[in-house]
Amino acid sequence: MLPELIEDVRRDGVTDAELEPLFRSAEGYLRMWERAEARAAVLRQP
Repeated sequence: MLPELIEDVRRDGVTDAELEPLFRSAEGYLRMWERAEARAAVLRQP
């Protein structure tokens, strides 16, 4: 379904530059999760 959504918005005139945050969203989520895990480890230390 995501490919169809992307194709639909491209047909509506959305550029690749405007879609870039969508394509990077998974990477951003993983980086945030890694930072949260690292911070939790620091907070667990006595």
